[in-house]
Amino acid sequence: MDQFVEALRTTGASKPGFRCGVARVLASMSDTHRQAVLSEIDDIRDARSGGKMARHSCESLARVLREHGHDVSGPVMQQHVAGRCACGR
Repeated sequence: MDQFVEALRTTGASKPGFRCGVARVLASMSDTHRQAVLSEIDDIRDARSGGKMARHSCESLARVLREHGHDVSGPVMQQHVAGRCACGR
């Protein structure tokens, strides 16, 4: 069989256990910090669905995380918030 066709048939969207950059950062945090970030993510999601302003945009939340030593970009945060990342949260 053609290698390209075989790769399409056998390669999934993500490997088992693979997590997006946001999930990896969250897993490395203390419970207090993780809950604070999850609260901000929920605020962004709620604002998007309710037509309100969130405290942070995805980019500004990612910037705060980077300023505190966590490697996450605005686009990665946007994918995570929208549920279009590898972990699908």
